[in-house]
Amino acid sequence: MTVRAIRSYLKTVHALVLSIGEIVEVLHRVREQGRVALRGLREQLRSSPVVHGDETGWREDGQAGYVWAFSTPDGSEAVRYFERHKSRSGRVAKRILGLSFRGTLVSDFYGGYNRYEGPHQRCWAHLLRDLHELKEEHGVDEPVVQWAREVRALYDEAQGALAKMREPANQEREALYASLVQRARDLALPHARDKQHPCWALSKRLLRHEDELFQFVRVQGLPADNNQAERSLRPVVVMRKISGGTRSSAGSQTRMALASLFATWRARGLNPFQACFGMLTATA
Repeated sequence: MTVRAIRSYLKTVHALVLSIGEIVEVLHRVREQGRVALRGLREQLRSSPVVHGDETGWREDGQAGYVWAFSTPDGSEAVRYFERHKSRSGRVAKRILGLSFRGTLVSDFYGGYNRYEGPHQRCWAHLLRDLHELKEEHGVDEPVVQWAREVRALYDEAQGALAKMREPANQEREALYASLVQRARDLALPHARDKQHPCWALSKRLLRHEDELFQFVRVQGLPADNNQAERSLRPVVVMRKISGGTRSSAGSQTRMALASLFATWRARGLNPFQACFGMLTATA
């Protein structure tokens, strides 16, 4: 809700009249009270074996910027963490994750995530959409359509093989991984040197990220897509559409801190009101 909507709600439902400035100050105070809890979320994020990353635009005082969103799998230890920055540079992601993060990063193909040097799973949902667009654009070119189908078949084969394995051993996983990487390379190499070929861009992507396409084969339970990051970011996107952004750096910090805390409580299956009340009384 916008601050004006909160003011209207308090007045209408609770007969409580507060100025916009008073409401803003209360929100800032909640952020201050939750500083320790927020720091704890960031540390939990950095120690997680799997982290999903994504980003979206966010204006501050009319100036363009970005919200960086990082999340871990749902459950009692789930984390949702948001920060707003002017930059979309990969340095931001590297700073948030910190030097201690050694888990698997799941992301789309945006180059800002290339700075992470640890295990990395790229999103197949994004790749499959691009393959579909390639087929739609070149539907009359049968070799192009066939190439896209063969790349898609690698993903389907990987998922099918994992479904058939019963607690597969590491050797089985590594053998499947090596086979898929080699076959993806074989599909990409013929077109990667020809900039005029319709498959050139996606071929270059397959080669650039060949070791990041099938990490889900090696790691049990690792998703092959980044859908969780997009779901986690959706409420922030809705906020942006309603409010248009924030007016100050302090406002951005408060909005992202509260979004992190409340989204984490929901992801953990907690009652956000009770969790927030407990946090405030514990730090009072």
